[in-house]
Amino acid sequence: MRHLISLLKKESSLRAWQISRLEKISNEVYCIGKSTEAVRCNQTVEYSLTLHTGSKKDVLGESSTVFSPVPGIFTEIISETQQRASLVENPAFEFSDPWQLPDRTNPIEDLSLKDILAEYIETSALDILNMNSEELHGCRLASFEIFAEKYRKTVVNSKGLELTMPSTRLAWDFVLISPDNQFEINSLLHRRFAKDLPFRKILQEESKALLDLQKAALPPTGTFPVILCSEALDTIFDFFTSQANGQSLYYDTNVISVGQSIYSEPQNSPSTLTIDSDPFLKGGLNSHFFDYLGYPMSQVRLYDEGTLKNFAIDGKLSCLLKKDMTSAMANLIVPAGTESVDSWRQNGVIELHKFSTFHPNTVSGAFSGEIRLGYLYKDGRKIPLRGGSVAGSSLKAFQNVKFSREKEKRSAYFGPSALFFQELTIAGE
Repeated sequence: MRHLISLLKKESSLRAWQISRLEKISNEVYCIGKSTEAVRCNQTVEYSLTLHTGSKKDVLGESSTVFSPVPGIFTEIISETQQRASLVENPAFEFSDPWQLPDRTNPIEDLSLKDILAEYIETSALDILNMNSEELHGCRLASFEIFAEKYRKTVVNSKGLELTMPSTRLAWDFVLISPDNQFEINSLLHRRFAKDLPFRKILQEESKALLDLQKAALPPTGTFPVILCSEALDTIFDFFTSQANGQSLYYDTNVISVGQSIYSEPQNSPSTLTIDSDPFLKGGLNSHFFDYLGYPMSQVRLYDEGTLKNFAIDGKLSCLLKKDMTSAMANLIVPAGTESVDSWRQNGVIELHKFSTFHPNTVSGAFSGEIRLGYLYKDGRKIPLRGGSVAGSSLKAFQNVKFSREKEKRSAYFGPSALFFQELTIAGE
């Protein structure tokens, strides 16, 4: 990298430059049935070079190149990137000024994995392979793949900024088949810390879900009180977070303004919507000390009791919008409520866990999801459901939402483990 920096400093025609260097060590194990098919270890280094050219105040030439370092390539990369940048006029923005990393524990590096990535995946794979049919409730694990990765990211720019941050990342992809061979669960999970990926517990829970899928029926059609949990937690807040993202200001897609409440009437419920963006959540997939341009990340209160308080505005957007920087969007933190999930499981309530798709529209707030697994509570029974869909409007549905007192940590979320909506539309039989 030092040689690349020295070459860039000699280019007097450049307005600014930034280098991102990502070192990656990846250990992988791939198993089919009860056999280990492959064990791999890969080590890569990838550079991203961004150049700014031009002398106009409000516009600049800009181009980026991603490449792997090989002898003698730097001069060619600089020339080609600079040539492309000269053909472009984009709104001007600045790279980050120099600053120091905060004196706090790294939230995305699992030190327990630091030097044992290979050992971790091998022992984890063996533990999974040793699970018997009884533990899996008669289900069959068709295949799985575990990735244990260690990263080291460095950002350097022409202003004198130089930051480095190590991290770890785990990925687990598996296919679980039901006892009757009619249903499968194909799941891909990402985590930062080993303790957040309990392989056995997850497989046991998913095998129980497959047993329920074997006897599941279409849901009834109509409007019902609905509990959303599990997979829905990853996306149910998307409308609100997208509205609070500075991107919505830049592209003029925001329908909620700072100081505006999402509620049409005053709320007395303890489950009013409060959302924080937190880049320091331990093990959070979106945790980091700095963003892709090297600007510092910080905690931001997005919504406070239903009122939009701040936009998540990163350094680049701050320049483009001419507004104060807050931070790039990070993990979502939502306070828990006061009621238990069990207290909601009453006659006529539908509880939904798995979906084929579930993505609220980030402008209108409308959402719908195809149901893969849910339950209807009726006459003291818990009836498995699959098929059909659930639909609603984020703004309307959250007028009377309740948050569970139980909490759950997911890849980039920490908050209530379930949400209770008074009325959503179910389309089924």
